Amino acid sequence: MKTLAAKVIIGSTSSPASGPMFVKHYSKPLIRRTPQTFDAVKMMRDVRGKISEETQYMTLEPLKEYIADKLINSKFKQIGR
Repeated sequence: MKTLAAKVIIGSTSSPASGPMFVKHYSKPLIRRTPQTFDAVKMMRDVRGKISEETQYMTLEPLKEYIADKLINSKFKQIGR
């Protein structure tokens, strides 16, 4: 297993010329990740694009009705209610 080595400088003295108080060396194993199958950012952009297309020419009143309809017919529980 590969490891990632690093130095951490801990503490300092009153004079920068005298250098750090001590340096701690440590290493930790690199973790292998499984391939990503779900892209949340892409999904959110797609949803926003769909909503924008559906509401781009609506005035305030039809937009309010659209939002109310989506909230009522949603299969998800509303937060705070």
